[in-house]
Amino acid sequence: MTKTNITDQLLNTTTVQQRIKLLSRFLIEQAEKRKAESEKVNFATTQLQKGGSLPTIQNELSLSERSLERYFKQHIGISPKLFARINRFQSALESIRQTQFNKLTNIAYQNDYFDQSHFIRVFKEFAGTSPKHFVHKANEQVANFPEWKI
Repeated sequence: MTKTNITDQLLNTTTVQQRIKLLSRFLIEQAEKRKAESEKVNFATTQLQKGGSLPTIQNELSLSERSLERYFKQHIGISPKLFARINRFQSALESIRQTQFNKLTNIAYQNDYFDQSHFIRVFKEFAGTSPKHFVHKANEQVANFPEWKI
């Protein structure tokens, strides 16, 4: 039996039972397809959070760059590249908050930025301020509340 669209299939049925069976099968197939896509996106987000690269994830899922992007936009609302950038920024921000560091370059390299200037540019884009200014302001605010740790 060749695949035709659901509308044509419904038009070719003669009984209500056939229509119900056809629609039920169609909805179950759609739900299974959606679940499989969701599982792929969950796997990809987990791998990105662990530091995986997009090409590696695409290979593991046997997806093209475009398909992975479509799944992300459909299930998360942003592209996988933006998700990876946000994740890397959050990791760097967490490093700044929890560690004593002498140079921002160390934080940049720990979080896989190419160099310090790239890290500062991305930090400003997401935080609205430079990392140095961010740390300075955070220390000022916390000084009044010593029980708060950043």
